[in-house]
Amino acid sequence: MGYWEYTPVEELHRRSQFWLSETAFWKEELKFMRKLVRNHLLYFMDEERHPETTRLTQGLLSLKNDLRTIEDNIREHESHLKTLLLARTERKEKAFRREHGSLEHLIGQFTEDYKTTKKKLFREADAVLKEEKVQRLISLAG
Repeated sequence: MGYWEYTPVEELHRRSQFWLSETAFWKEELKFMRKLVRNHLLYFMDEERHPETTRLTQGLLSLKNDLRTIEDNIREHESHLKTLLLARTERKEKAFRREHGSLEHLIGQFTEDYKTTKKKLFREADAVLKEEKVQRLISLAG
């Protein structure tokens, strides 16, 4: 049993609005991460790093697509809420609550995948940026 089964519908609406805010923030972060890969990681891909960089790039694209789907689902959920509030029935409310629970699960899974990919990307970016700095120092000294 989840909180969505007994929480007032108005609170579920606030939760959906929070999700929309989160998805907007995640979209901006994903843009930054993809730019980071384009501007730094791809230029420093050696044979050792290439498979991980490819996985990260594919992971970021997958997250972008998943996020678009989630955002569409949240907007549809909000539309269902409007319908529910116009003509509230027990059947509609139960369906809305089930949908909310499914979204809660979907967003939770996305959040875990997002954090995992972000950690991997930041680790790889850190290594590449250190290597770039060493290369600059070598070129200045030489």
